[in-house]
Amino acid sequence: MFLRLGVALSLTGVGVQRSTAPNLPLTLLGLGLAGLLAACATPHYETVTRLELPTDAAGRACAAQCAERLSDCQADCGRNYAACVAALEPRVEESYAEALQRYAQALDRYAADLRHLQFDLWFNWRHRLRWYDPWWHAPWYDPWWLPGPPPRRPTRQEIEAELRQRSCVEDCGCLLQNEACILACGGRRVSEQRCVRNCPPLRP
Repeated sequence: MFLRLGVALSLTGVGVQRSTAPNLPLTLLGLGLAGLLAACATPHYETVTRLELPTDAAGRACAAQCAERLSDCQADCGRNYAACVAALEPRVEESYAEALQRYAQALDRYAADLRHLQFDLWFNWRHRLRWYDPWWHAPWYDPWWLPGPPPRRPTRQEIEAELRQRSCVEDCGCLLQNEACILACGGRRVSEQRCVRNCPPLRP
């Protein structure tokens, strides 16, 4: 009798302990949501670098010359890039024709793989119907290989963009030269933190 009463009390204590214990998954979920909300509300900053022009008269005149050199550099770079793109036109047609030829060959290989798979499935299916084992999991054949996705037809725009990237220079470094010129004239580089997301309200 005392043994049964002790077991009953112990079971009752376990039940009480389980009912008062915190729900761990819900607690972790609440902590995760709180952390996510805190991360979303945290302001995000990035470092922005800008150039400050010199303030004296000589420095301003020097910086004006830098601006002229920047304009000339960008104009020359644009003309050279346009000439390079125009000179690429025969190579674009030739490369596009070669890409179409490679595509046709890949398409033929893919069609041959499909025919081979179709024959393989047909042959093994007939073989299993003739020699069907009732203990086998299925009366059909599961191929151990499958052809991948079909080849994608290339476009002329893709070929032209690839040739432009490999052969023509679009960025001639004009901005870097202008920055060095302004610094040499007495300007300075200033780095500052700017809020880009979840920014706090501006103080009046």
